[in-house]
Amino acid sequence: MAAPPVSAASSVDPGAPEVKVGARQWYTLSILTLAYVLCLMDRKLPFILVEPIRKDLHLSDTQIGLITGLMFTLVYSTSAIPVARLADRFSRKWVMTWSILAWSALTSLGGFAQNFWHLAFARAGVAVGESGCMPAAHSMLSDTFPERQRSTAAALFMAGAPIGILIGLAAGGVIADLFDWRMAMIVIGAPGLIIGLLFAFTIKEPVRSEARKDQPKVGIWTAAKVLFARPAFFHLAMAGMINSLAGTAIQSFGPAFIMRTYGLSTTQTGISYGLLLGIGGLIGALAGGVVADRLRGRGEKAGLWFVTAVVAIAGPLQIAAWFAPNYMWFLILLFVPQIANMIYAGPVYPALQALAGPRMRAMSVALYLFLLNGVGQSLGPLLAGGISDLLKPSLGPASLQWSLLILASLKLWAAVHYVFAALSITRDLVHARKRQADEIPVMAQAAGDAV
Repeated sequence: MAAPPVSAASSVDPGAPEVKVGARQWYTLSILTLAYVLCLMDRKLPFILVEPIRKDLHLSDTQIGLITGLMFTLVYSTSAIPVARLADRFSRKWVMTWSILAWSALTSLGGFAQNFWHLAFARAGVAVGESGCMPAAHSMLSDTFPERQRSTAAALFMAGAPIGILIGLAAGGVIADLFDWRMAMIVIGAPGLIIGLLFAFTIKEPVRSEARKDQPKVGIWTAAKVLFARPAFFHLAMAGMINSLAGTAIQSFGPAFIMRTYGLSTTQTGISYGLLLGIGGLIGALAGGVVADRLRGRGEKAGLWFVTAVVAIAGPLQIAAWFAPNYMWFLILLFVPQIANMIYAGPVYPALQALAGPRMRAMSVALYLFLLNGVGQSLGPLLAGGISDLLKPSLGPASLQWSLLILASLKLWAAVHYVFAALSITRDLVHARKRQADEIPVMAQAAGDAV
């Protein structure tokens, strides 16, 4: 029997029981957010250490791009899909616990690297550990908070990203100047071992309240075929991928550009650039969630139009930043683009969850992250470093500036995909609700996914 139809203005499942929000739910959100803070601390730490690592291990910009981009994020996004399947089938709590312990230990281990391959393998191990965070966390949040509060919960969780980036860049820069880049990695990785144990012993696995027992568990290929057939999901994934490509290129080589262009030390760069990313990202993450929840009565498309407008404004400002006459103007011009980098979270992740339904929640995030990270974040730093090395014979020190300028212009392309997602989201939600009970079991059985 088909599920009851959903109105164009809402993605609420009429048959789902209302989730009561109390101290336990807010505690779960706080620990998930803390875990995400650590995740981004460990992930972005090498960005502030680019110059000392490059000099110590004698690496090129292309090799730096491989370590911070392709080798990390390709492993991350590829691992996210099977780990998300585990999260959809088994305990999300334990997926999170082992993920936290793994990425934290391997971050510290990277401080002992003696060459390119040692560091690359350590960062690949961090990537495998971190791949379990987002799919499991978003799935837990969807079963912890009612639909009317999910955008706010998602935004508060995503606020952990700019906080983690700020701490990672600032603390990493200070520790590297006081000691060296190796000590920075060892120290930054250590707190995760404590948080992993805290997660294991204090967090309760939320009940999958909306999952119907007569529905099969959905595998990778079924989920991909169903979700990418929905135009809204496709365009959200493309927008995220392109935006991530440009954003990660700038984040990974931004500190190196600042040191080379404005002559700042590692500590000065880490604190100032970290504050820019942290404060701007925090404003973006929180504003995106609050605005999305307030616009929810008008349908999911209202939140996506909001994201479209902010990204479209941020694109030209980010392009202009690379021509800033001094460092102060550089930071000012990048402030709104950094807000835009995080403002998508509140509207987009709940939209993905609504399009996916209860059986594909973690998988929808994993597939989205495969493009966001596996393609966007993999290629961004690699392209930035490769273009910089390619332009160096003709442009000299300005080669990195022009490389980052080229990639920043892609933000405008991402805005176009957000437009198409906003135009198709209402129709796709209605179709998803009507077809979910019929098409997923049939496709899953054909693919051999049912268990």
